[in-house]
Amino acid sequence: MVLSCLVRVARSEHASLSLVSKRHRSLLLTPELYNFRTLLGCTENLIYLCLRIPPDPNPRWFTLSLKALDRRLVPVRSYFYQPLEASSMVAHGCGIYVMGGRIGGRASSSVMFLDCRSHTWSTLPSMGVARYSAAASGREDIHIGRVGGYCGVRHMNVMEWREVMGLESLRETLAASKLVNYGGRLGDFWESNKPLMLAQGLEITELDEELPGHKLSNSGNNNMFIFWDVLAPPNKLEIWCAEVSLERHKETCEIRGNILWSQPIVTLDPPPPHRLHCHILYALPLNL
Repeated sequence: MVLSCLVRVARSEHASLSLVSKRHRSLLLTPELYNFRTLLGCTENLIYLCLRIPPDPNPRWFTLSLKALDRRLVPVRSYFYQPLEASSMVAHGCGIYVMGGRIGGRASSSVMFLDCRSHTWSTLPSMGVARYSAAASGREDIHIGRVGGYCGVRHMNVMEWREVMGLESLRETLAASKLVNYGGRLGDFWESNKPLMLAQGLEITELDEELPGHKLSNSGNNNMFIFWDVLAPPNKLEIWCAEVSLERHKETCEIRGNILWSQPIVTLDPPPPHRLHCHILYALPLNL
């Protein structure tokens, strides 16, 4: 009876609900709760945002609910582990895989897993080759892939990384694509030679100039989400989000986007002189 009530509580309210009692807190962390949410169709599409808010050098995590009346960033408690610079991330299943990165200019082979149900980190077997800034994706049959390697993760504690050779030309092609990391799905949105146009006639390749530092994500329904920061009066920083529906024109094969909504999702108040930009490091979709 208790679980049947808790499964209907929005994820954005879990932090507040966990303060009611230890019993509520423990129930919110059980795998049974999330299995029940799936069975009853109560799962939510969420986006995990990783931000670096000056002057704090440590990244901070937030969740964004995509419900129309609840579009706000909710902070996630800090962890003992923070992503390395130039890490590759894949959202898959109930969590986020963080692979490689750079420490003092040297590549890392480490692999970490963030369980987004309990917001706890665990260490996974390292990759065979140290890498940073590599494209990565996840597949429904529970494989995690990067350009140059892949790993089956049906059992996370026995992950076995395998090198994939002969992909040098593919790596160069993917690196030239503005959409290759959109939603962490290689191939599905591989459109390096076909521009994506927004409703106002702005090409997606021009977003780097119009919205420097922006990040793209999807939501599980093939719509695209754009995140960027805005300096708002009086001396506030806002993180904005826009949802864009995508449509391919059969005649030209051109992909066009229609902006469904656009609004600020959080207002920050960093001290001067750090009010110019907030660094949006990662945006990853999950269904929980």
